[in-house]
Amino acid sequence: MAEHETNPQRAKGCFMLLVLCGLVLLAGNFFPPLQLVGCAVTPSRLQGRVLDQDGKPIPEAHVTIKRHLTPWSEKGDKTVTMTDVDGRFSYFGLQGFSLFVSVAKQNYHSVHEPMPDRGLSSSERSFGQFSGGFPRPRVPEVFHLFRPPPP
Repeated sequence: MAEHETNPQRAKGCFMLLVLCGLVLLAGNFFPPLQLVGCAVTPSRLQGRVLDQDGKPIPEAHVTIKRHLTPWSEKGDKTVTMTDVDGRFSYFGLQGFSLFVSVAKQNYHSVHEPMPDRGLSSSERSFGQFSGGFPRPRVPEVFHLFRPPPP
């Protein structure tokens, strides 16, 4: 066999592999859960702010971020960060199929349901393909906690 001759079976296999890879990449553009072969890519940055019922920032609030890599994963990774003096937080490097974010601070009470009439959002939120989409990386998410009344 000469050096220039190619194996037709091998050429066909390489062509099929290229077509399959192209289809997976194309499908990932239309169906985000197929990106990275079954792992949706959430925004790489989550930023937000934690406020009390009067709109004042809450410094040093704990922000817990849980993520699941696939829709079938039982366990997820958990990260905890804290707010700064202006009640702001930011976290980089988020990837996964879904996110669950909750905020808490000792001596503050959680808001379990959003109260649009008072302009308050909840203290926890789910993001994902099936729960209203993902947070926008450049738009801060606002979370509220109730400050207890003075004694």
